This record gives sequence, C-alpha cells and structure tokens, in this order.
Amino acid sequence: IMDQIFRRLFMVRGFTPIIGLAVVVALALAAVVGAMSLANPAHAQAAPMLRATGSPNQINLRWTYGDTTAITGWQVLYTDEDGASSGWVAITSNLVTSAAPTYTGQVTGLENGVEYRVRVRGLDNTDQDPLTRSNQVIVIPNSAPTGTVSNIQGEAVSAGVELSWSWSLGSGSRAITGWQYAFEAVADTLQTNIDGSTATWMDMDGATGGSRSHLVEFDEDGLQPASNYVFSIRALAGTVPQDGSEAAGYTAVSGAVMTSTAPASFDSTTDEPADVGRYTFEIPMATATNTLINDLVIELEDFDLPPAVGTQSVVVTTPGCMDIEGATAGAEASRADNYTFTPEDVAVDGSKLLISIGDITEDTAGTGTDRGGIYSLGGPGNCGDDGVVGGDGTAADSGARVVTVVVRETAGIRTPTEAGTYFANIEFGDIKHEYDENAELPGSLEIEVVRVLSLDEGDGGLDTEVEATGKGFKNDTSLTVFRDAPILVMYDDDDNPLTPWVRLPAANAADYKDKVGNVPAVYVDDDDMALTYVTMADSNGNPVMYATAPNGRQDSDDDTLCLAPKIGGNDVGTCQFKVTHPTFTGGFNYVNARDGRSNFAKEADIFELTASISASPDTGSPGERILVQVVDFPANSSIVKAELARNVLAPVCTGCGSVDGAGAGTFSFIIPNWPSAGIQELRVFGTNDVKASKNVTIIGPQITATPNEVLANQRISLVGTGFSPGSVIANADDDLGQTDPVVAIGGKTITGDRINDGQPVRVDNGGNWSASVDLPLAEATTAAGTRLIRVTDSRNRSGGVEVTIPDRSVSITPDSGRVGTIALIEGRGFPSKNDEGNSFNVEIVYETASGQTTVSATPDASGRFEVQLRIPTTAAIPSSNTVKVSFVDGDGVTVPMTIPHNVPEGVINLSNTIGGPGSTVGVKGEGFKSFVPISSVKIGNIDITPAPKPSTDVNGMMEFEVLIPGLDVGIQTIEVQVGQTTSSVGFTVIQSGINPGDITPVAEALEDLGENLDSVWHFNNDTKAWNFYDGLEGSDLTHLITGETYLLQIKSDQEVILNRDTRNLTCVGGNCWNQIVW
Repeated sequence: IMDQIFRRLFMVRGFTPIIGLAVVVALALAAVVGAMSLANPAHAQAAPMLRATGSPNQINLRWTYGDTTAITGWQVLYTDEDGASSGWVAITSNLVTSAAPTYTGQVTGLENGVEYRVRVRGLDNTDQDPLTRSNQVIVIPNSAPTGTVSNIQGEAVSAGVELSWSWSLGSGSRAITGWQYAFEAVADTLQTNIDGSTATWMDMDGATGGSRSHLVEFDEDGLQPASNYVFSIRALAGTVPQDGSEAAGYTAVSGAVMTSTAPASFDSTTDEPADVGRYTFEIPMATATNTLINDLVIELEDFDLPPAVGTQSVVVTTPGCMDIEGATAGAEASRADNYTFTPEDVAVDGSKLLISIGDITEDTAGTGTDRGGIYSLGGPGNCGDDGVVGGDGTAADSGARVVTVVVRETAGIRTPTEAGTYFANIEFGDIKHEYDENAELPGSLEIEVVRVLSLDEGDGGLDTEVEATGKGFKNDTSLTVFRDAPILVMYDDDDNPLTPWVRLPAANAADYKDKVGNVPAVYVDDDDMALTYVTMADSNGNPVMYATAPNGRQDSDDDTLCLAPKIGGNDVGTCQFKVTHPTFTGGFNYVNARDGRSNFAKEADIFELTASISASPDTGSPGERILVQVVDFPANSSIVKAELARNVLAPVCTGCGSVDGAGAGTFSFIIPNWPSAGIQELRVFGTNDVKASKNVTIIGPQITATPNEVLANQRISLVGTGFSPGSVIANADDDLGQTDPVVAIGGKTITGDRINDGQPVRVDNGGNWSASVDLPLAEATTAAGTRLIRVTDSRNRSGGVEVTIPDRSVSITPDSGRVGTIALIEGRGFPSKNDEGNSFNVEIVYETASGQTTVSATPDASGRFEVQLRIPTTAAIPSSNTVKVSFVDGDGVTVPMTIPHNVPEGVINLSNTIGGPGSTVGVKGEGFKSFVPISSVKIGNIDITPAPKPSTDVNGMMEFEVLIPGLDVGIQTIEVQVGQTTSSVGFTVIQSGINPGDITPVAEALEDLGENLDSVWHFNNDTKAWNFYDGLEGSDLTHLITGETYLLQIKSDQEVILNRDTRNLTCVGGNCWNQIVW
C-alpha cells in the first residue's frame, strides 16, 4: 500500500523526479562550462563526428566538420587490437575537400578480421590543432560475404512469437558477438521480405554467440497478438553489423509470414485460500485448416480437485463464426452467434480436468450424423468482416477465435490453501498454452491467491469477543494478529493521491464511491487499496472528508491483539481477542495479521468500534438522577439528546453535553414520572447520527408490606415510595382534578374505614407515604395463594406488592376416639383477631348419623385456635364421622372446612387365651357406651353370661369372669354383646388335666418313641432360634412345653401316646417329619 501511495505521490505524469532533474541539470552545466573553458578562438566549432565501415583489407572513413577556416589537411590515427599504432598519418587517398563540411577517406592495406580503433584530426597553420580531433570508432575490415542467415522460422506461442534460424560462417569471418531482429506487420500474406535499410533493428537479449532462437514477447516493440508479421535477422561482429554497411539488408534474410497466437487466460471469482471458485478459461484457436478438436486438458497444479466433476458443472461456449461440426468431413458450418453447451464427459486425473467435447447436438447443416468436437477456423470461410454469415471471409477469418470454458462452483474445486501465484496449463488438441512466469502478457494463465484475515464480528462495543481467522499464511509458523494503524490518504476526483493530511472539502463527497450522506463507507479502488471515509470538522466547524487506509505493518508490539502459536497444515490460524481501549478507538479499526515469515494479509479487515454508553446507577425510580457516560462518540462533538423507551416526543434531555477529543463525555438526567416500570431502553444521540443505547430498569412506585405473609382481617403496614408527590392515597379529596385513589388486594377494593383507621393518607414531596390497612374478610383474603396489593394514587400512578396468604388447616387429636372421650380441635391460617378492628368466631360441629355436637372458638392474632370437643355418646360404635369447621366472611359467605373422625369398635381382652373345660377366664372390655348392661357372653354356641349381668361403667369399660364349659379341643370364639355393640376374641380349649405351659424333660416326654426317634426340633419365637434334641451330646432342647409346636423326625411309621394324646406318626416317600402340638 505504501509503495502505491509513494508511486502516486512522486511519479505523477509530467513530473520529473527531483534527483533525476538535478543530474540532468548538473551534466548540462558541466558540458557548457567545459566547452567554454577549452574553446580555441580560431576554431569555435565542435569536434569532427567520425563514422567508419570495414570492407576487404581497408577502412572507409566519413566525417563532418563545419569550420574549414585555416584547415590545411587531415590526419588519421589507427591502432589494432594488439596495441600497435600507426601514428598520425596524413590522409591523401581519395580525400575530398570540395564537399566540406563532409569528408571521406580510406585506410588501405589492413588485415581482414582485425579490430581497429580509428580517429581523425584537422591541421591548420600550426600543423596540428587538437581541438579538431574526432571521436574514436571501432572498425573491422572483412571479406564479403562473411556469412549467411537462413531458414528463419517463427512459432506462435502464448507469450508471443518464438524465432529460430540457421547461420553459416564465411571465410575470414569475425566471431559473432550478437544478433538483431526487425519485424513488420503485413496484411498481404504473400509478402516475405522487409527493407532492412528502413527497419528498426533491435538487439536480442541473451541471443549471443551461437544462439539460434529468441522469444519476441507481446507488447515488445509493438508486437500484438492475432496479427501477421515478417521478421528479419542479422548477425553482429563487434559493435557494427558484420556486413559492414548501414543498410545491410542483403545479408539479413527475412522469413515467411508468421501469425502470432493470442494467449490463453485464466480467471477466478475468488482469490481466497481453500475457497470454492468459478473458473473461466479463454482459449484462442489459431487459424488453420479444418482440425477437429475433441479433447481439452486443463491442469490446475496445487488446486484441490474433487474425485469427480459432473458435466453440468462445465460449460463450453464457441464464438460467432466459429466452425462447428457438420454431417460429414468438410461439411462444417459457421454460426453467426455464440453456441453454449455442456461437454460429453468430464474426468478428474490428479490435478487435471479431462474434458471430452463430444457430440455438439446442434448440427447447422441439418443432415447426417453428428461427428462431435470443435473445428478451428478455416473451412467454408463464410463469415465476413462484420462477423455474420455471408461476408467476404477476409478479415473475420484472419484472426483467432476464442473458446470459453467455465467451470462452475458446483464442481467443488478449491484454491490452494497457501497464498501465492498459481497457474493453469491448457492443452486443446494440438494447441498448448503453458504458463510462463517471465512473460508479461495481455492475458494470463496465473491467478493470485492472497492471504486473508477475517473477523467473526465486524462491529460492536467495548469488550466484544472477536475471533480472528487467517488463511493462506505459512504453516508451522505463528500467526500474529494486530491492530493495523491507519494512515491518511486523500484522493481527488480522479482517484489520484494527494499529499497526506491534506483536507478535502465535504462538497466533494459526491465524487467518492459508495458514499451516502455522512455515513462512513469502505470501498476498494483500482489499486486494491482499502479506504475508509470519515467526516470530521475543521477549526471553523466546517465538515471535511478524510480517507484512511491501513499502513500494512505492525508499528509496535503493543498493537498485538492475539497470537496463534502454530499455523496448521491447512495454512489456517485462529485466535481470539477482546476489544478494549486504548488499542481500539471509536469508528473503523483495521486489523491485520502476519506469519512467521513476515507475510501480511492482502487487506486488513475492519472492526467498527461502535459508540457505547454506561449508566450509573442503571436502576432508578422517577425523580432519581442517572449519570450517563458516553465513549467512542465522534471526537469534539456534541451529545444531541437522550430518550427513554424511544419516546421521541419527550426526550429526557436535549443538548445534553459535549464529547472530548477522545470521544468520551458525561451527562445526567432525572427519571421523569411517565415511564412505565420495568426494563426500558436509554438511547443517546451524538452528531452525524451516531447513537448508542443501554437498558435501564425503571423501578416505578414501590410498596413494602409488613408482614409479607398475611391473613384475612389482619392489620398490616404498607410503606410506598416513588408515587406522585402531593397526591392522595386514601380518605382525602383535596387533590382536585385528579382520579380517585384505590387500595385493593386481589382485585378487592379495601374500604376507607379499613385504611389508616379512616384517616387521610397523603404522598409527601419525595413520593413517599405509609399507612395501616385492615385486610378485608373476602374471597381475596380467605383463599390461599399469592395476592397483589395494588395502590393507585390520585394522579393515576400505581405500584404494587405481592403478599402470601397461607393455607388454612384443621386437625383433631386423636383422629380416632371412643364415644364420650375428649378430642382437641386445632386450626391454623384462619382470619386474624384484630384488636384495633374486629374479630369473629369459628364454629366447630361434630356430626354423627344420630346427631351433632357444636362448639365455637376465636382465632388469635396469628389465625390460630384450639378447642376441646367430647365425642358424642350417640355415635355408633364403630363409626366414621365428620368434623365441620366454618366461619362467615364480610360478604356473608360461609367458608367451610371438614375433617374426618372415627369411633372404634369395642375391645375385649382375656386373662388367658388357652385352657381346658372347667377353667375360669377373666374378661375385660372398653370402648362401649357407658352404663349399658351386658346382653350376653357366649363361647361357641354356649351362653356363659355371668349372673347377675355386669354393666359398663361411666367410661364404657367392664370387667368380669366366665367358666369354660366342656367343649371340643381347639380354638373357640368368646363373643360379648353390650347393647347394640358386639365384640369377640379367640380362646383355645385344651384337654382337661394338663395345664398349658407344663414342662416335661424331653427324654422323659419322648421315651415311648424309643429307637424310632431320630430328632426333635423347636423354633423359639422369642429368640428367633431353632433348638434340637437327638439324644446325643450337643443337643440344646431340654424340655417340652404344653401348648408349644414341635417337629419330630422318626425312622418309620409309629402310633404312640404322647402327653396323653394318641399320635399317628408317619413316613411318606422317605419324608418322616411330623408336626405336633405338645
């Protein structure tokens, strides 16, 4: 970029560089002074100008001298290549004096092929005059002919014309020291010679000695593509043409007519690394006879070609008047318009695209079979000068036509990953177009892949996180991303650079590209310099436009933004940075990158640091002040206005303040009364339509409730802030012309007598108020949940606070009780007792099928109550009953709750649960109705009711004894009926004479089993352990207890009497275990 700037600054058309001008002037002055100091007054003319040519054994001299005064003769001095000198010798042979100021003469008797250095001088009356001494020339006498140029050939190549020729030496010829060529454009293809005496002869650089070829490039001395030329070539020996004449055409042989071929060109829609592009190839077709061309090979070295490319991704276009196929050979037809088609086949071979043209389906001949391919120019020659069918065929057929091949993006061919120059080689039939890195061509087979730096964020405020990605950089080196400092570059209307720092009037803004109003714009000019336009003000406040460009270098390590330690094998490096001060400034900032070889990105990317603001505090209520700080606004400008919630009709300030040279400034404003509570946008406007915004929270009126968990009828305290100063909350009408204030909970308006004991509540000048409120008894307060208390002042400014109403609960302890017993009823969350206001009662009703019992309670200040209730004796035993708890709210609505309660059945217990006939058993009962006689006591079907019949006591309890009659051994049921209630319990009848629990030693008890006893086992239900006896040492079962269960294992079937009972012990299938009750 800097090179472009200084080239434009110092190489302006018509301007001579200062150093070059100084040298020219100095040399001119020196020449004048030297000439004046050495001049002979008698001979004021310049020294003679000598020219000489060689011929066999002699030198031919020719010189001019304008002053013949006092010249009496001329002398010649010649020296051979060995240094032998003739001395000054008078020229007598063929000296012509009458033709002054032109003289001729000869030096004869010399050796052919030897190089001589020659001077002449004039003589006056002093016999010699040094001031008439001529220049020195070098001449070689020779014998003619010295040699022959023959067989000149010219090959049209993409870079120009490649010349070749033959050369044969003659006798006495001097060694060749160089070659010259001349050419002439011809329209007549029959012309094969040019006039060497009038031609412009040009040296062939590098074609010295015995070289036999030379490339004449396009634009070299006027050579143009697609034209006909005749070339001539001659040899040099020393510093003059070897033939010894000024017009040496007779030894410089001309070649045949050669037509130069236009170079092929290669273009890409992208210059970024590893990017999919659209590639266009323009391939000239040389004039020739009909030649069918079907195969096209395009080589793209280092490009990333996919494994396959579809034919639809390649498009071929032949130009107008290009011969295409015909039905048969020789029947080709020319089209006056372009013809576009897709090839028959496309294959990929490494870095090569192999394209087969195939059949061109549009046969203009209209008959026969398509033969496929493209024909070079020639054939019918029926396109005229105007490129339409039917012309005379001369001019239109004389030049090359261009076939265009487009490889679309869908082919998926990617550019190389590393930046550099990459080329294409093309083979189209026998026509080859190869890349020549030394050629300067009108077209080119090369494209440039550049290094690219891209930012994932193009704009943002301070602390923006940005990821930078560099592509095309050298792998295995580090990538340094830095802020590229801008330089000022000014451009006039013709895009020519002006002196840096020169200000351009804003009136010229319309002359700049992509510039709309005063909005900065970026564009790339013809020299690919990225420019950013900004408008600033001069000292008089007039707008001035500047253009800046990155300087393309890193000025300081302080500008480093981030570092990718090692660029990957794909030539891509990535790192992240945060936008901060002072590295970034408001507006456009250039970001560049370099790799470990100091390769920079072609163009710096741009991050626009947008203006931003901060607010302190960022939360406030109406009437409070917020301090705003602006950064990265236009330097030395103004803060025009600030808005809340985008209310353009009521800005919170205008002409808010100024911005310093660093783009920073501060101002403050008071939050007005009108914004709605919540998050609102604060937007600040600067000059040039620069603006920034930030969200702030408008608190609005706030209310605090104490306590926050509340009950119906409870007195609470409310404190409000942020309300309208001087307004009314309740119980006053002195705020005239305003709305009626409202205090409500859950949508239920609270009457004035319940607010502040009916006294006025006013808002002070700071927007504050406080009051006591007795919450109403209404659905809004008796149902559990969250409720909003909303207060609206007399100026329609409202605020709210949420309170929680807890769930109500009722419990009865115990939840199951006998009739006549006391139960405790407890309530929570009921309307509060309010000593300052009013209280109320809660009604509790125990409902049974035959009646109810009612009590009442008064909740305390926390909404709790406790009350005792006796379970009605009329309740059935057993039975499930309901306890109903209710109260009536302020609107006369009953608010009920119910809980269940159970009366259990009567219970009897026995003193013994086992016994034989004739044993006495004690019976105790409870849970019965009090003072009720026992109707009956039965065991099995036998009535064993004692006489007289006992009765329950006051607590529904009883106690008596019964005699067990003779019954079958086993479990029997004892049933007691008290009034309408019956209860029962089980009893085990055993054989009389053996008392339950009698203990017998195990050996004695099982003695009758004898040797048939294997073992006996018992499970102790208390210890949860098994005990056994087998008659051996280690047995831990010592006794058998009457009524306990045992497992006996015997060896064979046996009937035996054990503990007075006959036992039938058996074995079944080898299983000899038997269970008995002892």
